[in-house]
Amino acid sequence: MKQIMSLKNPLIQDLVLLHNKKYRDTKQLFLIEGDHLITVAFSQKQLTTILIDEKYYNKFDELLKACDGVDVILINEMIIKKLSQNKSPQPLIGLCTMKKVNTYLTNNNIIMIDTIQDPGNLGNILRSAVAFNISEIYLSQGSVDLYNHKVISASQGAIFYSNVYYEEFEQLLTKLKDKQYKIYGTFLHEPNTTKLNKITFSGKTALLFGNEGQGINDKYKSYIDTNMIIKTTSNVESLNLATSIAIVIYCLFVSNILK
Repeated sequence: MKQIMSLKNPLIQDLVLLHNKKYRDTKQLFLIEGDHLITVAFSQKQLTTILIDEKYYNKFDELLKACDGVDVILINEMIIKKLSQNKSPQPLIGLCTMKKVNTYLTNNNIIMIDTIQDPGNLGNILRSAVAFNISEIYLSQGSVDLYNHKVISASQGAIFYSNVYYEEFEQLLTKLKDKQYKIYGTFLHEPNTTKLNKITFSGKTALLFGNEGQGINDKYKSYIDTNMIIKTTSNVESLNLATSIAIVIYCLFVSNILK
């Protein structure tokens, strides 16, 4: 078993560079932390290496044995702190390959989000999407990076079950129309809106949401078949983006079960 105990080791220096999006994209690699994410990454065949604080080797002996074929490297606490991006580092770091997604518009239900910025929101959205059987999520150009460590952490492993695409939305919306998807928007303050509880989803469905501050770009209005709204009390004008998406896709999930 390999041991690395120096921060100056070339491999450690390369792994630290993965904190940077540009380097991640070039190498098609990213880091994860903790036994749960490592277990999920291994199950999805994206885990290549485990780096573990030598003091915790015995504690995770069964996990390391279960991850058959994955390289294991013993390191020290100093290196863990250097590789971790969490305030409270975990003693396990995983090196993963980025998913090569070959499918495109193969699911009947998809989510689109216009320039989402908050990594925690995106992670929570991925978690909800997987929970309610949606695996295709489309983000407009300029959205937060999928492999931001806060996205990965908030997703609680859902990132490994999700197919996420960065697209130019006007082209995508045109394709959706051609493929007979019904497109639901979430524009606020529009005169013609349908309350979510009045909608029964059917057929191919695309759900379009805006970002946390500005909502959906107005240039996409002409593509919308139905603009929906989640009715709340007068004390709250709108809900958090991740919360709104969870509510809508739960309704979509229930509609699909009832069909």
